Amino acid sequence: MNKHYVRTIDIRPEVTVIQKELILELKIDETIENRFPFDDIERNEIEIFKQGTQVECQNFINNINKEIRNFFKVDCCIG
Repeated sequence: MNKHYVRTIDIRPEVTVIQKELILELKIDETIENRFPFDDIERNEIEIFKQGTQVECQNFINNINKEIRNFFKVDCCIG
């Protein structure tokens, strides 16, 4: 079974002060050992917020405040 993860879409998204506060309030998955797991230069600053099944990750995004939800996406296969 592939491990999916919720990550930021952009490395440094342009956000308002309120959006930044909402992002900082998100609960980070405690099982994540490395929140910046990518080895390549282009992605090494993309932050991981949740890992698990595709359904678990999509539920995480669905529960994010709609003001910031579009800054996140579900991807497959860290590494």
